Amino acid sequence: MRHVARAHRQQGAMMIEVLVSLVISAIGLGALIALQSRSYSAEAESYDRTQALLVLEDMVQRINGNRSRWADYASTAFGAESEVGDCDSALLADKDLCEWNQLLVRLLPGARACIETLAASSTGLPGSEVRVTVVWRGTTPTAAPASSCAEEDFEPNPAVRRAVGAVVRIGDLAG
Repeated sequence: MRHVARAHRQQGAMMIEVLVSLVISAIGLGALIALQSRSYSAEAESYDRTQALLVLEDMVQRINGNRSRWADYASTAFGAESEVGDCDSALLADKDLCEWNQLLVRLLPGARACIETLAASSTGLPGSEVRVTVVWRGTTPTAAPASSCAEEDFEPNPAVRRAVGAVVRIGDLAG
């Protein structure tokens, strides 16, 4: 009789073990889903940064290829609704600006870019400098970049603004 009473008291133990293991599995699955979501977000950020660097390097090479007309490249009007340059122009700078704007819009929809002539050389050597900046919208908020290019376009949420830039140095070989 004593053996039957003990078996009767342990009837629900298996059910509790199953419920505990289900709760642990559900927590683990939820953490795995959150990890996958963050991984996708990081991958999207990385892809956009890579595209921005490709576009940036393209313009740096275009300016380096036409160094005698570097001042013709200065503009802050690059982006989706911008018509910069003339793709059919005989002037290389105008053609470069038009083609580069089309590349920017195609690879980074919604992105903006600036090409600015800097007032003074950062090296102290004779010559000029041109800063090329590409700005786009990220997926998660971070610290806003220091660049002032297209700040007004990201005014409602500057924490999602991303920027990469490069300086092209044009040496003064005549002096």
